[in-house]
Amino acid sequence: MWHDAETVRGRSARLAELAAAAGRPVPSVSMLVLVNVDEDLERARAEVAAGLDGQYRLPLRAVDRWTAYGPAGRVAEALLAYRDAGVGEVLLLALSADPLAQYDRLAEVREMLGDGVACSCRRPSVGGDGGTA
Repeated sequence: MWHDAETVRGRSARLAELAAAAGRPVPSVSMLVLVNVDEDLERARAEVAAGLDGQYRLPLRAVDRWTAYGPAGRVAEALLAYRDAGVGEVLLLALSADPLAQYDRLAEVREMLGDGVACSCRRPSVGGDGGTA
């Protein structure tokens, strides 16, 4: 979380070098990404902003470049950039007024990703169990 794909690429490469030097297997890389899938880009952005403010008291401008929101294709493109940077697993934290509805939308994104990235979704822990779905 809080890194762009290029930073992850460089750090993944360095981690692989260190593992090789130590005679160890290259560890897998996972990434937590804040998401909101909505065909209306501005509505998605507003929901993410409200979720960040409500849950973390954090303005979207602080993390906008690392947050995937908008139409399914735009979100998939952001996640594919992480895959191409060496991320093998993406944990998705849906920031939405209706996070459960995001799961159906995220299924569409998952289809766009193909087999190259394992994804799991985490519900925000607002009055719930905070479990995965």
